[in-house]
Amino acid sequence: MDNKGIVMDDTTYIDCPEQLLGAWPNTREKVKLIRTNAPWRSMWDPAKRKESMSALAKFVKDNNAQVLVGQDATCDEKSDDAQWELNLQFMKELGADHILGVAIGNEMDILYQHPDWWRKPFPNCMVDLWQRQKYWEVFQRRVSEMDGNLSKKVLVTSVWTAGFSYAGPGEYFTEVPGQALVRSFVQMAYKKYGKRWVWTFNPYPIWSGGLQPDKGHPDQCNRAIEATKGQIAHDMIAHTRRAIKWVTKADDDLLWAGEYGWSNPASDGMTTPIFHCKNYTSLQTFKGYYEHFLQWDFNLHQATKPEDRTLRGLDRAFYFSMRDAANGAAQEHFGLVKKCGDTKCKIISPISEERSISV
Repeated sequence: MDNKGIVMDDTTYIDCPEQLLGAWPNTREKVKLIRTNAPWRSMWDPAKRKESMSALAKFVKDNNAQVLVGQDATCDEKSDDAQWELNLQFMKELGADHILGVAIGNEMDILYQHPDWWRKPFPNCMVDLWQRQKYWEVFQRRVSEMDGNLSKKVLVTSVWTAGFSYAGPGEYFTEVPGQALVRSFVQMAYKKYGKRWVWTFNPYPIWSGGLQPDKGHPDQCNRAIEATKGQIAHDMIAHTRRAIKWVTKADDDLLWAGEYGWSNPASDGMTTPIFHCKNYTSLQTFKGYYEHFLQWDFNLHQATKPEDRTLRGLDRAFYFSMRDAANGAAQEHFGLVKKCGDTKCKIISPISEERSISV
């Protein structure tokens, strides 16, 4: 379990940082890796910030854990810079040995799909970030500032969506002006940072397109559920491995899954036909997916193509997430625990007694 971590959701961080999961629910395995999305965001209650950040830092050091530190990258430079100052403080408090890596930007390849976040205040956002290379400039500056504040260099990355390495037949990585120039960005990042650069994406089989209910049983999706545990995820990773090799000419580059999880019940936004299946987001399916994650050794033995089954799989993966949370106005139900104050995991009961929740 040393190569598996968990994503700290907003609910846990903002409202109950003293209830971080100290062990994987229903196991005796300690949580050794945590991924954060941001040190603190401007829309969160500032009165809670100091307590929450201190609680997280204490937890990490007390448990000898490491953090994949998250940093937003948007067109709001003022907000991003303020967040970065908090991250520098957080990282100095942690110490370099407790930092697994720093992720500057999350799912930047689909930021263009959310114009309500940027179009009115920053109408040239997509051009500025990509064609004018503002994102790349900021990324380099952040890394340089971090290096000047820590005792040693740490790994750096950006977290992309599951589709970031796709670009049509015979081509790799999204490269669409006005949307996202991922291909150009990752080539520059690898050229500058080499093996220090980590390839990270969010392979979410639960969202896979084209999944259908079982033939003759429109309310059941057993075949789709099994495919998401193996074939679909393995094919995503295999394709990404081939895309990475296209850039690096190597087979051993670090590849991490920034988020990997399941929802119970269905989260807001899950409206495609597959989510109408009664068992697709059932508690039993949620349980099976979590157990699969715990047992998976990150190999690709269920990939569709025989030649892909021998490729190197993931090096690390982060399960999403500790608790159910709100993503803006959308309610997400990917948490292993429902809400603050709960002492039981959604699965079975209770959460391996007190050793599973650090209180």
